Amino acid sequence: MKDIYISHCKFIKYIENTLYINYEVNMDFNTIDFESMLAAKEAAHWSFWTMIGTWIAGLATFSAVVLSLFLSTRSTKVIISGTVELRDQVIVGAPSIPRVLSICILNKGIPTAHISNIGWKILEGNLFERIILRKKKYFHQKFQPSNVSTQCWPAKIDYGESVYIIIEGFLWLNKFAHELSLPEIKSLRFTITNSFGKTIYIKPADFLINEIIRVKNEGTY
Repeated sequence: MKDIYISHCKFIKYIENTLYINYEVNMDFNTIDFESMLAAKEAAHWSFWTMIGTWIAGLATFSAVVLSLFLSTRSTKVIISGTVELRDQVIVGAPSIPRVLSICILNKGIPTAHISNIGWKILEGNLFERIILRKKKYFHQKFQPSNVSTQCWPAKIDYGESVYIIIEGFLWLNKFAHELSLPEIKSLRFTITNSFGKTIYIKPADFLINEIIRVKNEGTY
């Protein structure tokens, strides 16, 4: 009996040792798996921020290229703007203050602008012709060379400089008021053509358009 008891104790001890060893092995495997998961998470985290940095660097490069192209294009492009409005002309010693058409042409581009022609444009015809067909009609604007702020015409305008043109009399205004329909008057645009044949369209001041409409309804200006 004593031998059986000793054998039984040895068997139980063997089982306990085996279970303990298996438990330690399983713990080692779980620890390794957890550390691998942490390492993979850390690698994914750094990969994400590396990708963000790459995108930002690419965006900065793209923006620099676009800006460079924009500046190079602007340096060779003629950019013209202007205003067209009615103004009271104050002349020292004159008994009255006449109202004139004042035209200002400004060169915003770096190259020198050469202005060769000025005039007007309307969208004429019925609603279908104006909106769908975009039917246009052009008028040439005459003026006295003495009423131009430059010494010669065609005008030569350097960067940042402007030219003023004064149109006296209102034959042109009465012509527009009596011969154009109300939608055509509202579509009126002033045209500036440079030496390259490119035409720039400027919307006249609202007061000028309203004056033409008023003359159309009331009579001669």
